[in-house]
This record gives sequence, structure tokens and C-alpha cells, in this order.
Amino acid sequence: MNAEQELFYKELRKIQDFAIGRTLSRQDKYERVEDMMEDITYDVIYMICEMIDGQRNALIRYDIINIQNNHKINDKTMLHDWCEKYLRCTNI
Repeated sequence: MNAEQELFYKELRKIQDFAIGRTLSRQDKYERVEDMMEDITYDVIYMICEMIDGQRNALIRYDIINIQNNHKINDKTMLHDWCEKYLRCTNI
């Protein structure tokens, strides 16, 4: 594994640890398991989008390329800004 790949996976591990810890700290507030699952998946997806956008670590920023037409889907936009519009989460 090269240094860039290692940095990528270390950042993913931080995201995973944070999402688990945050959800466990709030688990008594959830009435339904589905709500807890929505929140943990929302947190993980949001933070991965932040990582892609370069908002979590100054050394990491990625472009997402559609290989069919070579267009960059995150050109002139921050992916994490769209999570709230498209993904479900509770207000816990």
C-alpha cells in the first residue's frame, strides 16, 4: 500500500470511529433501530463527502469522474452540501 492509500484508509477509519461513537452516545434517544441506522449511515456518507471535498484533511481532496463521459461530478460544487437534500436523518 502506498502513502496516499494509507492516508485514505486512515481517514476512513476516523470517520467510522466517529460515526460509531456518536451513535452509541445517542442510542438511548432512538425509538426505532431504523432511525439509528439512518443517522449512522448519514454521518458516514456526509463525512466521506467532506473528505472528497477536502474539508476533513488538508492533504486530501478527490475528484469523482464519470468514466462514460469523463465529466467531473464534483466540479464547482461541494458534495457534502447536497447530503441534507437527498439523504434521510433524524433530528436527534
